[in-house]
Amino acid sequence: MMGFDDHHRFTLRQLAVFVAVAESGSISGASNALGISETSVSSAVSDLERALGLRLCIRRRSRGVELTTHGRDTLDRARVLLDAAEEMHGDLTAQHHRLTGVVRVGVLAGLAPTLAPPVIDACRIRHPGITVDLVLGSQDELISGLGTEVDLAVVLGRHLPRSVPRRDVFDVTVHAVLPADHRLAAQDSVALRDLAHEPLVLADTPASVDHAYAMYESIGATPNVSFKCRNLEVTRSLVGRGLGFSLQVLRPYGDHTYEGRPLAIRPISDVDLRETVVVVWSSQVRPSSRASALIDLAAEALDTAEVRSAWSV
Repeated sequence: MMGFDDHHRFTLRQLAVFVAVAESGSISGASNALGISETSVSSAVSDLERALGLRLCIRRRSRGVELTTHGRDTLDRARVLLDAAEEMHGDLTAQHHRLTGVVRVGVLAGLAPTLAPPVIDACRIRHPGITVDLVLGSQDELISGLGTEVDLAVVLGRHLPRSVPRRDVFDVTVHAVLPADHRLAAQDSVALRDLAHEPLVLADTPASVDHAYAMYESIGATPNVSFKCRNLEVTRSLVGRGLGFSLQVLRPYGDHTYEGRPLAIRPISDVDLRETVVVVWSSQVRPSSRASALIDLAAEALDTAEVRSAWSV
C-alpha cells in the first residue's frame, strides 16, 4: 500500500490486545482475559503505539491504564475493524464450511420467555457454529439498535416504521388475566366493557401500555390503573392475589402464578386488537450470511404449532 511501509503496519492482534487493555483497565486484566503474559500485552500495545505514532494510554502501576484522547478514538476504530474482520471471516468461512461466529438476536423482553428458547435451540441444531448473543429490550430500544446493537430482532409488528424490513410470523391476541375466583372467570370470553371500571394491574412496558390504552379508547373508557409493574410475572402474581386484572399477550404454560395461585385467562370478546410477532432487521446494514441464516431460522422456528399454542387461549 503506497505511503504505508512495514514500519507503520499494525496487526489485528495488536488491536485486539489494546481493546482488551482498554476494557479491563489494566495490563494484568487484559493478560488474564486473553490468557497471555503481561509482557506480551505490554509489548503489543507499545508496538501499536509505535506503528501509529500516537500515545494511546498512560500506564500507572497503582491505578492501571488511562486512555488518552487518541486512545479513546483508536478504541472506537479498533472495535469497528475487529468487528469487520470477524464479519469477513464468518462470511468467507461460510462459503467453504459451516456458518460460524456470533449473531446478536434481540427479543422484546415480554416475548422472550416463550420466543427466545425455540430460536436458540433451533440454532444449536441447525447451525452449531453460530453463537447467539441474546439481547432483551423494549420495542424502541431494539428497533433503534438494528444493525448496531443487534443483527435481528423479534418484536411486535404494530406501529413498526415502514422502512424496517420484516418477516411476519404469527398473530397474537390480547387477553384478560383474571383471578381464578373472579366473577367472570366461568365465562369462555369476557367483554372489556364489563371490566372497564375494575382495577387494572398494568404491565408497564411500552407495548403493553400502548395496547391497554388503545383497547380502552376503542370502547370509550379510561383505565382504572391500580398498580404498574414492568415485570410480567409480578403483574400476574398481583392479579393472583386479587389486586385487579391485567391485559397481556404472553401466556406462560400453566395458568398459575409463581406463588401457585390459579388464574383465569380469557380472550377479550368486544375488542379485536390483534398483534403480529415479526422478525426484523436493519434496512441500512446488509445482514451477514450468518445473520441472514438466523433471520430465516427464527421465522421458521417460531412458526410452529408448539410455539403458537403458548399464545392462544
